[in-house]
Amino acid sequence: MSGHTPGPWTYVPGTGTVTAHDGRCVTVPSARLKAMGDLNRADAEIDANGRLIATAPELLKLASRVDYLFTRGNPTHDELIGVYESARTLLAKVKL
Repeated sequence: MSGHTPGPWTYVPGTGTVTAHDGRCVTVPSARLKAMGDLNRADAEIDANGRLIATAPELLKLASRVDYLFTRGNPTHDELIGVYESARTLLAKVKL
C-alpha cells in the first residue's frame, strides 16, 4: 500500500473538494483556500485541479499496470489496447 487514502475518489464540482469512497475529504475545499488568502485561483482552475486530483488512485493503478506489463516483457496486443483504453478514459475524466 502506498499510504494514500484508498480510491476511488470523487470530485465535487465547484467546491475544490475531493472525497474518498467513504466520504472522507482528500483535498482542501476552495472556500478554505480563499480564506487562506489564495484568491487568485479561478473557479475553472479549481475544478480542473479537483478533477485531476480525483483520478490519482486510478492513475496510480494504470501506471502500475503499465510497469508490470513492460517489466514482465512482451505485452500482448490486447493488453496494450487495454491500458490505452484505460488511459483514454482517465483523460476524458480530467478534461471534462
